Amino acid sequence: MPNASLNPSQYTLFAANKANLDVLGDTVLPFVIDRHAFEADVSVCSKVEDFLLGSDWLEQQGAQWDFASGTVTLGDRCIKVHRRHRTGICRCVVVATDCIVPAKHEGNVLVRMEDDGLPLPPYDWAIEPQGLGPNIMTARTLFSDFQPQLIAWVLNNSCEDKLLSVDTFLSMAKPVQCLSDDSHKPASLMVESNRS
Repeated sequence: MPNASLNPSQYTLFAANKANLDVLGDTVLPFVIDRHAFEADVSVCSKVEDFLLGSDWLEQQGAQWDFASGTVTLGDRCIKVHRRHRTGICRCVVVATDCIVPAKHEGNVLVRMEDDGLPLPPYDWAIEPQGLGPNIMTARTLFSDFQPQLIAWVLNNSCEDKLLSVDTFLSMAKPVQCLSDDSHKPASLMVESNRS
């Protein structure tokens, strides 16, 4: 919603893991479901890409979900429900504790990855370089679900120290397959084979 005009939010939102979601503001969003036009009062958050309709909106529409027929009735409109297929897996990477990256330095920043609550097998993850503001950016960083603490590299090329506050968005982590220098086996498989 890059061009939406946002009003100050009247809500505080939390993720399933109880992390505070940074609400940018509220707006009215027109949308279409199965060729039927609707609109909803929504809160816009930088950490949530999906469109979620709340129980208050469903109640206003008189929603009735028929699991046997796979339909949802909204007012006088009957809408066929479709199974959502995951097209990509990623995790939001945010600052875990307040920290300062000194001017003209790189800093190791303690971070955490937030997920959507769906169970996944363990992965290796990577974030790509991304600007965080003038002269400050994340560096390419690899993480593993097996690491007890996650550290991201942040480069500060400005002439001023930069404060990164807790819950500041850094990047989106995507699953990767790490390869070792001497083999084309995934690094996680190399670790398993060395244990036996």
